[in-house]
Amino acid sequence: MGKGCISASDVDSVILPKDACGGDGVLAFARSKANKPLIVTVEENETVLDGTPDKFGIETVNASNYWEAIGIITAHKAGLDPQSLRRDRVGNIRHAPVVPVNGLAPSLTRF
Repeated sequence: MGKGCISASDVDSVILPKDACGGDGVLAFARSKANKPLIVTVEENETVLDGTPDKFGIETVNASNYWEAIGIITAHKAGLDPQSLRRDRVGNIRHAPVVPVNGLAPSLTRF
């Protein structure tokens, strides 16, 4: 490949309308075994196409609009699971009670 060419392994994420998942590029990305990009579909942008993710068995993250899609991509790039940012997607984080190792009660004093 020539200098300046983009290959499939260079693509980390894809944003497209929810009903535009039937194209060769999207299907190739969705079926790739290695370096599979995050595919984000946008509900707000309707097209004349009828290629929904369900129709092709493609795993996607659904966004209401492009603003939300950009937030999902940003979270993904930061190493966060985008689903964890949605309400009620992650259970409460449980914590163990503080048990002092040295037998003394923990202090709330600031230094």
